[in-house]
Amino acid sequence: YAGRALPACVYLAGFDQLLLGYRDRTRFLAPEDRILAVNQAGIAYPGILLHGRLRARWKKEPGKLRITPFYPLSAAAQRLAEAGGRRLFAKEKLEVIWEAPCRP
Repeated sequence: YAGRALPACVYLAGFDQLLLGYRDRTRFLAPEDRILAVNQAGIAYPGILLHGRLRARWKKEPGKLRITPFYPLSAAAQRLAEAGGRRLFAKEKLEVIWEAPCRP
């Protein structure tokens, strides 16, 4: 996205360079949320950036897209995340399932 604004919603793959390529992730991830994005073995979960901050994890299953927010998201943020997932998987008819937030 060099020279362009970052989209409001970006789906990151597991092992994404953004998560693995930087020692200092505070630009897009709160330090206390690191364990929600990368496990202790260094495996990065697929994540969702909303307005430049990592706010949720996602998992694709046959016919389903599961989204697990780190914290409760506003209705507008949920709509944004759902729309991003539907764009990413536009060729599939998906049921979007919202899991309980990792933290209250």
